[in-house]
Amino acid sequence: MVELDTISLVSEEVAYFLSLENKACIPGFGRFIVEHQTASVDEDTKTLHPATSNISFVADLEESDTRFSEFFTFNHPESTIMDDFITKFVSQLSDHKKVELPELGICSINEQGALRFEPIDVNNEAIPFTSKTLQLKPVSKAIVKAEPEDLNTPGAGTPGAGTKESIIAPAKSRSSLVRIGMVLSCFTLLMIFLSKYQWVEAATAEYKKVPTNYNVSPQDQEVIIASSDGLAPDSDMGNMEDIIVRQKLMSADNYMASVSLTATIITNTFGNLDNVNKQLRLIKELGYEASSFEKSNGLISTLITLEYQTEQDLEALMIEIKKEFPRARLKY
Repeated sequence: MVELDTISLVSEEVAYFLSLENKACIPGFGRFIVEHQTASVDEDTKTLHPATSNISFVADLEESDTRFSEFFTFNHPESTIMDDFITKFVSQLSDHKKVELPELGICSINEQGALRFEPIDVNNEAIPFTSKTLQLKPVSKAIVKAEPEDLNTPGAGTPGAGTKESIIAPAKSRSSLVRIGMVLSCFTLLMIFLSKYQWVEAATAEYKKVPTNYNVSPQDQEVIIASSDGLAPDSDMGNMEDIIVRQKLMSADNYMASVSLTATIITNTFGNLDNVNKQLRLIKELGYEASSFEKSNGLISTLITLEYQTEQDLEALMIEIKKEFPRARLKY
């Protein structure tokens, strides 16, 4: 496994534990909490605010919740890591007035000497369609006004001519004709599909009926092979159609067997470039294709790119990868 600096290791394990429990406590240090807020509408500004998730930190020397500590100790049996984390955290905070915690945020000291925590944006991470604040606008309602009756228009003297009802009626009629046309088109396409499906089913059934002959003489076998290939003098077009259908089915099977899919797997996320390079070297040493991409706030994720053919293959590959990278997950 790649060795990370203590602060990165502990903070990234905290972030992973928060995704499971929404709360991670470090005894004698404090607790990190994920606070969820549902979507809301501001009636005054007519603004729709999406659901959000924010990480908060409370420094508490009396914190005694040990669930995260037990989880961390199970994955990292070294007994001094947590104590080293607290020591280095206090040292960096004293020297630089701030400490960066990858995947969590930044702790700093303000002018009054109070501890301040600025979380990273965790809202809808790894979701391609991120919700945003929307400004709601009232829907305008169009008012249709009837044209004044033109005395020179043909049929002007006819009751109802030139009124709103007489103008809208032709539009409704055209809309009905369009709907009828669409229904007929869909019905025609359905009939064509069913007819082709029945033809393929019949051809497949005939293909399955072709017998396999055993214990025959070489002379008889040659006659059977020649007949099946359409070379016999008395062969007909029906045999040729059977051969074409069989060739198409075999080509389709070979094509499906050769199709491969590509998966991208995130092994870890770091705030330190040295850790990124160590992780990439390990991935290459294990024989995988390695790459990386930069996320928000300068965080960098390391990736494995591989090919697979079935979901079962991908599940088996994920099991092997997680033996070396326990936090590995698919990138969507």
